[in-house]
Amino acid sequence: MEEYLSRILYIDLSSKRSWVEDRSELFEDRIGGLGVAVKLYSEICKLNSDPFDPENPLVFTVGPLNGLYPCISKTVAVFKSPVTGTYGESHAGGRLSMAIRMAGYGAIVILGYSDKLLLIDIEDSKVCFREAKSLQGLSSLEVEERLRTHTRVMESIVSIGLAGERLCFYASANVDRYNYFGRLGLGAILGSKNIKALRIRGSGSIKPKDAESYKKLFEKIYRRIVETDAMAKYHYTGTPANIMVLNEIGALPTRNFRESRFEHAEDISGERVGEFLLERKVSCPLCPIGCMHIAKLRLEFAKGYEYEPIDIYYNYESMYALGTNLGLKKPEDILKLIYTANFYGFDTMLLGNILAWMTEAYESGLISDSDTNGLKLSWGDIDSYIEAVRRIAYGEGSLYVYAAQGLKQLVDIYGGRDYAMQIAGNGIPGYHTGYASILGFLVASRHSHNSNAGYDIDQ
Repeated sequence: MEEYLSRILYIDLSSKRSWVEDRSELFEDRIGGLGVAVKLYSEICKLNSDPFDPENPLVFTVGPLNGLYPCISKTVAVFKSPVTGTYGESHAGGRLSMAIRMAGYGAIVILGYSDKLLLIDIEDSKVCFREAKSLQGLSSLEVEERLRTHTRVMESIVSIGLAGERLCFYASANVDRYNYFGRLGLGAILGSKNIKALRIRGSGSIKPKDAESYKKLFEKIYRRIVETDAMAKYHYTGTPANIMVLNEIGALPTRNFRESRFEHAEDISGERVGEFLLERKVSCPLCPIGCMHIAKLRLEFAKGYEYEPIDIYYNYESMYALGTNLGLKKPEDILKLIYTANFYGFDTMLLGNILAWMTEAYESGLISDSDTNGLKLSWGDIDSYIEAVRRIAYGEGSLYVYAAQGLKQLVDIYGGRDYAMQIAGNGIPGYHTGYASILGFLVASRHSHNSNAGYDIDQ
């Protein structure tokens, strides 16, 4: 174990102080990453506490392989989830894991609450608490543009949008523009602590103990990755390659899971979007795959004004949740809705589940025009969905306030449990494959999460 992995940076927002502890004992039966995160979380988190309790910790951890080998770029975040009311775990790619390691830490633990909106600047051993009033109300995409510096050291930015500031339960946290801590409400936890953004810079290096052996192993892993058909699929088409595959086997969630095939699947497939709208591909550090596919759209800036070009990261889960599951049949409309969700800072997956619930509830008469404040929701209506997302972000009307608190709250207030595609409050991901996937969602620590591999058994 590298010595600095046991260095834990603690940040107390209430007292505006920080300190470092050596926690070598954590690694006696753990290798880092999630195991260390869970231990640090369990040491501090209060039993039966509210997820927004200021004393609950927010923990970021990295592992010993981050920054050394291909495809190992994720940072783990552990917190108490507002979505489920229990343990929350989220992962994000980007430069964050390398920035934390190169700053000299194996984990960051954030405690307390700030009385003012903050930007936390971490540069090696220095931690600064900067008032972030000028960033208030901005999207995480705008925050990233303002804070990004042209520096020679490793830098990463974590930020939230309006949904996080307003404590929408399933707010996401953006990492380096195209990556997200998407699931279980990390953005809301940052907002509850009054953190608008963290900027981490590290000037150190990550050195393997045996350079020659490391080089040989790196090259072996690299070749295995680039020569596999599975990785080629993700490079050329990205995860939206799953749209046609799942549609063919009758496992593509459509119109709130009522159907398992979408009649316009080919029109919105990863292949079609890549052919006509793809701008470029983006990789995390040291990753040869480039699975992040970025589309370019021209959106009208405002009525009567010129158009502005918008770049949008799209993946399978977002295209299912804000596409097929809402009956949207044009790729441009799906991308607009993904951009809207990311602009305000929502988990695109749970947001899609909620919009689908609202649509089915409206069409069945469970909720009325008076509940929607006159908004007529229907499958495939992009304008109504964009407006609904805006109202959820700003909390305009009781229905939208409850929608910001998740599916469980909507069901408790309005009923419609049969329309709520969720397990333990977390929206079901885009694999309508069978019993193994459902079992995986039930028993997984993150509940309805796509990374449980049950759908592989079904397929």
